Amino acid sequence: MKTANPRFVAKLLALLFGTLFHKYESGLNLFIFDLAILLSLFHLDKSKFNSAAVKLFAAGSVLSSLLLILNGSAWPVFTHHLSLFLLGGALAMPELKSIHNHFFAAVFNIGLSIVSFFKRKITVRAGRSQRVWYVLRVSMIPILVVVLFGTLYSKASPWFGELWLSIRSFLWEIFGDIFQLLNIWWISSCIFGLFISAYLLFAKSYSYMENVELEQSEDLERKKKAKMFSFSSMALKREYTIAIVTFVALNLLILGQNILDVVYVWVGFEWKGEFLKQFVHKGTYVLIISILLSAALVLYYFRANLNFFEKNKALKILVYIWLAQNAFLALSVIARNIWYIQYFNLAYKRIGVFFFILAVGIGLVSVMMKVKHRKSVYYLLRKNLLAVYLIVLSIGVFNWDKIIAEYNFAHSDRAFVHLSFLSSLGDAALPHLNRDLEDLKSMKQEQIKKFRRAENPMSPTDYQNLVNRRINNYKANYESKHWLEWNYSDWRAFKHLEAEQDLE
Repeated sequence: MKTANPRFVAKLLALLFGTLFHKYESGLNLFIFDLAILLSLFHLDKSKFNSAAVKLFAAGSVLSSLLLILNGSAWPVFTHHLSLFLLGGALAMPELKSIHNHFFAAVFNIGLSIVSFFKRKITVRAGRSQRVWYVLRVSMIPILVVVLFGTLYSKASPWFGELWLSIRSFLWEIFGDIFQLLNIWWISSCIFGLFISAYLLFAKSYSYMENVELEQSEDLERKKKAKMFSFSSMALKREYTIAIVTFVALNLLILGQNILDVVYVWVGFEWKGEFLKQFVHKGTYVLIISILLSAALVLYYFRANLNFFEKNKALKILVYIWLAQNAFLALSVIARNIWYIQYFNLAYKRIGVFFFILAVGIGLVSVMMKVKHRKSVYYLLRKNLLAVYLIVLSIGVFNWDKIIAEYNFAHSDRAFVHLSFLSSLGDAALPHLNRDLEDLKSMKQEQIKKFRRAENPMSPTDYQNLVNRRINNYKANYESKHWLEWNYSDWRAFKHLEAEQDLE
């Protein structure tokens, strides 16, 4: 069975991309394009899907497009593009195992894949159509560069701007009908789709990327010394002694911090009407930085032969205690965040803290495994970057705008409701943002009594007017949307708002 020409497939995918996206927002069309390009990749070279990395990033891109259809938020779009970018690196080098190496392979692939796609031998006796194509290819880059710099100069100088406008008007009079006939925006979308298709179908990277990973090992190797009793062994004992003293002191220091957290955060916390910025924002950032520095300190001392020192058991125990205390410190950050949410409701950063602490916890466990099993920094990078990637994907499982709106209004009797923040949430939250004016006024009066220093700058009337304008615009725009832009979250919000209007 004859295999399809990859260049022909890339051009078909480019036409499909232009049709799906040139005037539509991302929705169902993203999933359709993912299926098309993954099926094309599998048809052209199914052996590449033997790579675990290719399977992971392909699954990540499809999952993200499905989550976009389900939730309609911007985060799955970000994770989709990230997954597709890393997929290009995995296709270029299927043998690679670490995400950071896939990233570098993907960076190299951006240029190499395009060169590979456009690389053709043009003979002297080329036909007329080939010569025309050659002229177009040669002139494309100069034209784009001239347009770019001409636009920049027109912005910098009003006199050149007038000249540039005259040139554009002159060219439009000559070629305007052709541009309208060709639909220049559709062609631009097709060109962009061609770059994406070439990036994946013609994925290539430098061969030394594979050699870099072959030289990296998850297990540490002992660096043997020429003499048993040398200055190096004395230096190792001295470093061991310094490490013991350091971790004894640090364990005592962090123990004091943890005891104070138990007293003032876990058990004896009492809110007195303050904003909690020092308690949560600055305190959380400082504690997170200290946890990251703690992990870096462990990596420094266990970077080489100290891992193989026969009498390092005491140091390992101190390190395990140190990491465990840092884990408790991370739990204290969560406790601070929970207190913050209890009095000031949900927000993006407060939700993000939970996911960040999850990544920190995984990092601390991996550092402990590195010390216990004598693993390398490459091991830490591979495990932790994989964990971070999976966490980033998991964030898109939920529609956080909807959750924030529901939660914050449901807890308005005990937590501060920031109306200006809520009014800026995504369209999926609109049914939950639509509140009765009298209820909003009553809520504000109660909150002024409880949050004297946190009086809402947006009035209930301004909030309701803004939300009503957004709802009207949303319903008008939704009815004009194409089926390719469909997602379940927007559809459900529209139906909910229609039902509310019918009840009125």
